[in-house]
Amino acid sequence: MKRLALSALAAAALVSLAVPAGAATAAPPAKNAVSGVKVSTSTPTAGDVVDVSGTVRSDHHAQRSVQIQVHAKTGSWRTVATTHAYSRFDKAIKLPSAGDYQLRAVALPGDGYAKATSKTIGLHVQPVFPVASVSGNTLSYRVDKDTAAVLAVGQPSYDSSVEQCYGQSDPAYCSTDTPQHGVYLTLPLTITQTRGSDDYNLFNYSIKTSDGQVWGPTSEDTQHGYSRLGSGTLIAPDSVSGAVVFDVPAGQTYRLQIEDFGRFIGYVDL
Repeated sequence: MKRLALSALAAAALVSLAVPAGAATAAPPAKNAVSGVKVSTSTPTAGDVVDVSGTVRSDHHAQRSVQIQVHAKTGSWRTVATTHAYSRFDKAIKLPSAGDYQLRAVALPGDGYAKATSKTIGLHVQPVFPVASVSGNTLSYRVDKDTAAVLAVGQPSYDSSVEQCYGQSDPAYCSTDTPQHGVYLTLPLTITQTRGSDDYNLFNYSIKTSDGQVWGPTSEDTQHGYSRLGSGTLIAPDSVSGAVVFDVPAGQTYRLQIEDFGRFIGYVDL
């Protein structure tokens, strides 16, 4: 009888410790990790595709959601892409703006796993070249990450005729030329190489008038004591000055356009 009583008490204790019917059992999160995260390049150009890959722990029977997040110098973490993986993931992203970023992969909780975050990776997103900015009559530009220069545009002169001496010092060889389109626009320029080296040429410059037409340099001699801008190579911090003459229609507004041997760089309104 004592043995039966003890058994009954033990059974009652077990019943009192049993989980009520319908109650959920809280299992501890499984060991978790997001590892081996890497990028195809850490120095992309803005708008380029960057492949992000890595491995997330899973039981291989259910996919896990993985967010690719970036953080700029200012602001908070933001999700730029989401992918799903049983184990290894690979996702392509694009960062449209230049700057320095931190990147990480975040595996969302699920399938018995808690949330997991990878180590961060630094990204330096470069601007799309060429890049130019205008301040007054000065254009600062970068042809690529290693090449930069500053163009200073002087006061333009407008002439209804020019003395063309064909490189001769004797006035007997000179003649007076008149513009075919309206006015001669003489524009003094100074180019200062601030980084790397680059070639310069007067044919990299053109004038766009307010009617939408584009006018290249002429072969006329420069006036007002300016020497003619030629061609050559500048190595930082060298500079060169010279003038370019354009034959353009009179009575319009003018914009100096700058190219780097076929690539548009920028413009300065005169």
